[in-house]
Amino acid sequence: MTPFDPPETVKAKDFAPGAAPAKLHDHGDTRKKLLLIVVTTVLGLFAAAVVFVLPRWIERPDAEQTAVVQEHGRQHAKDAMAPLSEPSGPDNPEAREQTQALLREVLENLENLEARGADLWAKSDMHALRARVAEGEKAYREKRYQTAQNIYLESKDDIGRLLAETPEIVAGLLDAGQLALANGISAEATEAFQQVLKIEADNEAAQAGLKRALTLDQVLALVGQAEGYESLGQQRKALDAYRNAMELDPQAPGAASAIARIEAGKREDRYRDAMGAGFTALANNAFDDARKHFNRAGKLDATQSAVGDALQQVGNAEASYFIDKHLADGRQARAAENWDKAHQAFSRALKFDQRLSPAIAGQAEAASRRRLDAQLLAYLAKPERLTSDAVHSEASRVLANAEGLKADGARISGQISALKKALRLAKTPIDIALRSDGATDVTIYRIGALGSFGERRLSVLPGQYTAIGKRDGYRDVRVEFSVNHDSAPQPLIIQCQEKFAFGN
Repeated sequence: MTPFDPPETVKAKDFAPGAAPAKLHDHGDTRKKLLLIVVTTVLGLFAAAVVFVLPRWIERPDAEQTAVVQEHGRQHAKDAMAPLSEPSGPDNPEAREQTQALLREVLENLENLEARGADLWAKSDMHALRARVAEGEKAYREKRYQTAQNIYLESKDDIGRLLAETPEIVAGLLDAGQLALANGISAEATEAFQQVLKIEADNEAAQAGLKRALTLDQVLALVGQAEGYESLGQQRKALDAYRNAMELDPQAPGAASAIARIEAGKREDRYRDAMGAGFTALANNAFDDARKHFNRAGKLDATQSAVGDALQQVGNAEASYFIDKHLADGRQARAAENWDKAHQAFSRALKFDQRLSPAIAGQAEAASRRRLDAQLLAYLAKPERLTSDAVHSEASRVLANAEGLKADGARISGQISALKKALRLAKTPIDIALRSDGATDVTIYRIGALGSFGERRLSVLPGQYTAIGKRDGYRDVRVEFSVNHDSAPQPLIIQCQEKFAFGN
């Protein structure tokens, strides 16, 4: 023990009201015996000897009261508590109890400081406090109670000052810990945060800081490894190392920004790849694929105006491509006189541009020719209808319209020629032969009643006819026949042959 070590102090419980301190030396009884010997031989020894020790006699109120001396101040306390030859004054029980109570309070506050680790952050102050408490104890033993009380009051004030400084001490230690973390000094950071936790065991900032400090060396090693990988262009390994560092410490120095930087670089690469694929698809007129690639690029980087420009370019190119395609299809269908297909093609072109004049004109022409084509086909499909004056007149008007187009297409030319012939034949009579039995009364619808005859010839227009034969006592007959210029008419037999069997 050095001369500067603090004296041994006594715990608060050793100073119950009305109690005297316990004996601090095991050889107290021996000293008593020596004192008795000295008294009996005082006349002979007074001039030649000096009484070395005069023990203090202090009452013990109960068995629980014991003397507790702190290890780091033991020797100083023994020196301060050495027995005196004589107390400085008469004992004052009231003053003694007041002094004991004040000492108990001082010792409790001192223990509070010790529990907060004050020996680490206020070492000199704690040394001085213990020395002052020892002085107070000496004054107490000498029954200089007022002096002891003054010393204890000063010590109490000093302890209160140190306790009041703890928030500032904590803040300073936290700052020191964070600075050490920032500078990568794990030992200093660990020590600073541990000191805070000795002062405030539930300090969340210190708990978090200590956790970071304990992994700091490993985290810095991972960050350094990641930086090396990144400098070599090994982005995947760099990302893994940075992420491992952040698993240990979410605030790993530079890790978050590095991950963001690498991810941004990867997104930029994917963005460029998507844009390149989009323009390749556009060049091949794969417009849907081009849109997919450009939209993917937009998701990777929504701030790029190039994506919107590219999508607009796709729209323009697609419209131009399909307009040209549909116009070409329409012209090809018109040349082939396929007016349904031509109308569809020009209509598709107008969906991309409603003001497109070639498509407007082509659609109108196709609609007119499609209607005319349908009319011509209808007359040619049933030429027998042309024998009707009304239908003949209507067909003649349609024919005039078709001839007015002066079209040179093979289809319409053939239709015009065929309809002309059909109109002419529809008004050209055909000779037919009728045969009967001379007893059957014959009537032909659209011609009239012919009566009975054996054989007769008629001249009729092409068309569908129905002949009815009647004879008394016989079942009527009905014969339908067609007359046209495409085949030679066969003799038509009209006679009743099935006789009724009356009375059966």
